[in-house]
Amino acid sequence: MRRTVLRGGLAALAAVTLAAGLSAAPLKGKMAPDFTGITPEGKKISLSQFRGKTAVLLNFYSNACPACDDEFPHLRDLDRKYRSEGVQIIAINMERSRNEATVFPRNYRTEFPIIVNGTPIAGRYQVQPIPANFLIDKDGRVVQVIEGFNADELEDAVRALAGKPRAPKDQKIL
Repeated sequence: MRRTVLRGGLAALAAVTLAAGLSAAPLKGKMAPDFTGITPEGKKISLSQFRGKTAVLLNFYSNACPACDDEFPHLRDLDRKYRSEGVQIIAINMERSRNEATVFPRNYRTEFPIIVNGTPIAGRYQVQPIPANFLIDKDGRVVQVIEGFNADELEDAVRALAGKPRAPKDQKIL
């Protein structure tokens, strides 16, 4: 019951946010704000330690977000497909509890790092709504912001940064 209420509340918040025109898009083209977060295992990781990777995909999510739940297996598949191309996925969970933060990673058997209690990081990235994905190039610039879950748009963005854009005939029309 509590989860249903939370999901409904987050969905309503996301709809209001989109209608109000609030967006993380102003970060596009700018240097991605550095941060240090804690993994569920207690390890510190910083965005700056991944500078030089082909691309970094920052994903902001919450367990109470149905679209986030839908997106997580797709993130797992992108990680498996593009990790060897130098793409690093980092998922930033909005819950405070380490146990709560690992629900999706455990359910979908992901291997990319998770950051717990990412609300302060989300504030630096102006995240509204979730899920929100920030694609960062090897120089540390935000090259694309994808708000909400769109599997094709997300994969096309990752493919482009990995140097493997789809041919125009292969792109799906939204």
